[in-house]
Amino acid sequence: MANSRIVWNANTLDFPGPLDARSSFDRKSLRSLSMSDGKIHSTNRRLTFFEGRMVMQDFDSAGFEAGLVAWWAWAVQGKQYAFARDSGKLYDSTAAAQVSIGDTTVQVASTTGVTVGDWMLLLSAAGLADAHKFLVSALLTTPTRIQFTGYASKYLFPVGAVVRHEHYFPKVVSLDDDYPVVEGLATWSLDHKFREDGA
Repeated sequence: MANSRIVWNANTLDFPGPLDARSSFDRKSLRSLSMSDGKIHSTNRRLTFFEGRMVMQDFDSAGFEAGLVAWWAWAVQGKQYAFARDSGKLYDSTAAAQVSIGDTTVQVASTTGVTVGDWMLLLSAAGLADAHKFLVSALLTTPTRIQFTGYASKYLFPVGAVVRHEHYFPKVVSLDDDYPVVEGLATWSLDHKFREDGA
């Protein structure tokens, strides 16, 4: 597995080593409830998104820390950036045809950047509400498709649904108020929280 990567405003910053085990990538939801008399009358899930935490302790690369300063000048303004847990897995595409319930393939324009054994996500375009996680079992042609035998879709996904590597987040924003790097005597430590941005 390759190290992580941040990309912002046409700049790329590769991490000098692997993330700490305290790093996490969790699905979150925003929803509203209509309640009275102690009873829930309706639930409206408006958005499903990922929140992540990237932790790297005691790195000694002054060049990487300088890159983080430049990235933070962008991120602290609330601007979007991309984060990849594995810089070798940056696939982000859309479904070229509808995926029906029970399907085990998704048609895409290209499978370049996908390999058998990758974990992928299929996400509905409307707020990323419906989600299907699958393991790639084959890459097919005519038409170009990704096969996930044994992991049949549980939802209907329209043309344009998002197809991407599980831990690639092309649009995220910072949840931190302050610079998420602490300087020690000879090393630095990063502990940064981010959230997927649906805008």
